[in-house]
Amino acid sequence: MINSHVHSTLSVDSSLSLREICEIALEKKIDRVAVTNHLVPISSGSGRKIMWELTPPITIDAPPDLWKKHFEEFKAVREDFPQLTLAFGIEADFYAPILSELKALLEAVPFDFVLGSTHYLNKYCISFREACAAYLKENALETYLKHYFEMSREAAASGLFDSMAHLDYCLEAPAELGMKIELRDYEEFAKKSIDEIARRKMAIEVNSCGLRKAVKNTFPSFELLEYAYAAGVPAVTIGSDAHRAGEIDFGLREAVEVAKKAGFENAWFFVERKPVEIPLSSL
Repeated sequence: MINSHVHSTLSVDSSLSLREICEIALEKKIDRVAVTNHLVPISSGSGRKIMWELTPPITIDAPPDLWKKHFEEFKAVREDFPQLTLAFGIEADFYAPILSELKALLEAVPFDFVLGSTHYLNKYCISFREACAAYLKENALETYLKHYFEMSREAAASGLFDSMAHLDYCLEAPAELGMKIELRDYEEFAKKSIDEIARRKMAIEVNSCGLRKAVKNTFPSFELLEYAYAAGVPAVTIGSDAHRAGEIDFGLREAVEVAKKAGFENAWFFVERKPVEIPLSSL
């Protein structure tokens, strides 16, 4: 099995050490793991604290020196676990005020895998219900959905990323707020994002974390994955978005089955920014 979306303690919302990730992966018979810590925008001077509303000036939560230190720790742990294929990755937010810092970081640090994501709309981090509610107080639901998928489309178009994470993640906070959103409400916007992913010949992530959240399905949904396959997206990456020990193998088999049902035959696992093709039938 593979897991291309796991967070260690460099992500401030994760409790997993690098060594713990490796030990659990071996126990759960996961032989390929990409550690993909967050790079997110923060309010300067906030001490790496992720807040639901940003205030300028805005910077990245972890500077290059911290990533380089983490890479040295990663290499040491990797040597202790030769049974595993470990990739040094990053889940980087696409957000205009930090793009220059992100580009500089990607040049300075030898990442194996760069996973793109969208968590921020305007000043709001939509991972928080409070942020989503505040955005929707100022904007219509259609604006929220269109804005999110346009940011995802721009992220794909930027050429910075190898795969796009949890493409319809914007549905989670509204679900937690008790809102009912139908596919027809966002299908047009989502398809534009997927078309750009296909044009760029990127992978699309099948993220199992939605199975443990209010939406109760993978990110993205089967319907969007089916469209992605038809649109020509070449492969998927598989990840559980793990931040806790019990999440490292959560829903991975379900994610593989959803991808296969949508038509995909292969997953990609990235090493030195190049995809290694893995038949889904082997997982």
